[in-house]
Amino acid sequence: MYKIQESNPFEGRISNESPVGRALVGAKAGDIVEADAPNSVIKYKVISIDD
Repeated sequence: MYKIQESNPFEGRISNESPVGRALVGAKAGDIVEADAPNSVIKYKVISIDD
């Protein structure tokens, strides 16, 4: 199962509870994910995954 971790932008980490984090959970390199923003939906392409 996924661990809930604190975000730390200085280490390049985002929270899995944020809209972007929720969209990225389970994504693989090459996937395009969508995250809700206040006025729109933002699409991100996953380039690579690091642990």
